[in-house]
Amino acid sequence: MKKVIIIGGGFCGLTVLNRLLWHKDRLVLRLIDKKTSFDFLPCLPDVLSGLISPDYISCSLPEICQSKGVSFTNSEVLSIDFEQRQVITKVGSFDYDYLVIASGSETNFYGNQTIENNSSKLNDLTDALGFADKIASEDYDCCVIVGGGYSGVEAAANIKRYLKSINLKKRVILIERSQALLPGLEQWMGRYALNALRKFQVEMIFGVSVDNISDETVFLSNGETLSRSLVLWTAGVRGVEFVDKLNLKSDPQSRIKVNQFLKVNEYCFVGGDAASFDYHGFPLRMGVQFSVAQGKIISDNLVRSIRRWPLKSFKPVDLGYVIPIGKGQGCGKILGEDAWGPCVIFLHYLMCIFRAQSFKNKIGMVKGLLKGGRLLW
Repeated sequence: MKKVIIIGGGFCGLTVLNRLLWHKDRLVLRLIDKKTSFDFLPCLPDVLSGLISPDYISCSLPEICQSKGVSFTNSEVLSIDFEQRQVITKVGSFDYDYLVIASGSETNFYGNQTIENNSSKLNDLTDALGFADKIASEDYDCCVIVGGGYSGVEAAANIKRYLKSINLKKRVILIERSQALLPGLEQWMGRYALNALRKFQVEMIFGVSVDNISDETVFLSNGETLSRSLVLWTAGVRGVEFVDKLNLKSDPQSRIKVNQFLKVNEYCFVGGDAASFDYHGFPLRMGVQFSVAQGKIISDNLVRSIRRWPLKSFKPVDLGYVIPIGKGQGCGKILGEDAWGPCVIFLHYLMCIFRAQSFKNKIGMVKGLLKGGRLLW
């Protein structure tokens, strides 16, 4: 019996786990995660607006593992000893024959501890609920979102949606250090998002960065300050902290560089947001579709490694991406073609329902979307 440890119970990790269950008669499986839940990250912005109940975007990892007869360890990974083939956690060390690192990503504060201590993030459901509870608080005059990428645009729209639903007028300000929203994507998408957020009366400040946050005051690089501010930091993500200690090749986002088989050595695979896979000379972008696809390849190659069969190369198929904004507005690329409007919103939530981890969650998402009239508002 070969011992297999999977670090991370996200899309990639659970895909690997579910597929390896087909070979459970020859494998001893253990899932390690510092959280106790799988959170459906694409719907976290919808939690801010109250559109989808948090009950339907989360599943218990201990319950999932127990139902499948898999060991679960709720602990943070501190390091990995590749020579001894051991994963060292806060609660002890675990031996493995094969290891899968699918530890995902986390908010990047770029080493600024002060900003990290004085702002909220959107890494998981706990973060989303904690921030949502503060939005309507009288302690804050405005909600400030730092970072105008995917998450920042979606968060700004959903916060405005929530404020409108409770008839509360409060400033929502989006800060982006470049000169346009959705930097790195095609320019028309940035312009589309700009017009959509303007209709929601979201204020936007471009070409400045945040120097510091203290006592609920945001200090901008142009000398301006925003007082009594509730801050949500969405200015980028990176690999989780323990990756920096592994002495493995990584990219500037602390994502581990992998080969065509998604391996870093004979006994270790890496997938999902934790993996930096070269795609036409650049790291493949993060995305649920790639995490799931990599999970499938990793599970197949792990079994093939045990059987000493030739390994499969990972060949990404990019179905596209969308940025749902609301009120029938969204933009993106679908099968290589530009797409915008209600069809984008529909496809986004259709895929969310399809990817949901349980039938209960699928039904809950549908009810929330129908009740909230997401395609119409």
